[in-house]
Amino acid sequence: MTVTRKGFGFALKVKSDSHFKKVKFPRNTYRAILELYVSSHGNDEFWYLNPPNSYIELNNITTGRGNGCYREVFVTIDGRFIASEAPFPVIFTHGVNPLLWEPVVAIGAFSLPSYDIDLSPFLGYVLDGKEHKITIGVNDAISYWLVNANLHIWLDHSSSEVEASSAVYHYPNLSLETNEAFKFLDGRFQVAAKRRTVFVGWVKSSLGNLTTRAVRQFRYKNSLRFEKNGAYKLVQQKVKVKRSGGDEN
Repeated sequence: MTVTRKGFGFALKVKSDSHFKKVKFPRNTYRAILELYVSSHGNDEFWYLNPPNSYIELNNITTGRGNGCYREVFVTIDGRFIASEAPFPVIFTHGVNPLLWEPVVAIGAFSLPSYDIDLSPFLGYVLDGKEHKITIGVNDAISYWLVNANLHIWLDHSSSEVEASSAVYHYPNLSLETNEAFKFLDGRFQVAAKRRTVFVGWVKSSLGNLTTRAVRQFRYKNSLRFEKNGAYKLVQQKVKVKRSGGDEN
């Protein structure tokens, strides 16, 4: 069973913006995956090159590109954090410099990557016959981001209702460190972020007792330099994500 929103997606225009869809999960669901799509455009098309707001204010620059160079796509259910992803930087055709993608376009320019988020550890929370609000947002977003998702659901056709529960919910705050040093239009800006989440849940169905464990370790580093009165930018970005877990009988 798949629940899909038709169209090109929701548009997120400010950092506090988010969009949601209310979903009633069938009570015989034993597995659920949210396939997330996201792409950046406008003033956030090259978000990994965006300077901090302090740099913009210091030099009295008129630009809509700010909020620094860290973005994180997040998913919540009824306001409860479920997962987050660091979006893969995509250079669209003619992006930055048309000569950069000839004769081969950049990775993802024609086929954006999607992100699979395992909702199975949270089935104990949503299998109550009520509607639940699945929300997608982007931290510090600037106009505009397009987001959309497919919800894939596996049903136990031998039962009208399964028993489920959430056993572990470990979601610490994001560790985010910034360092900047500017002299007028030149200088550097560095961002480092990390987080480790652990979610465990179980389902009792005609297929047996299934335990789902989802562990995600995330590290992000971005170093941005401005030279020649801000005309020259150099960015080095590294994202490392390690996932483990799965279903166990």
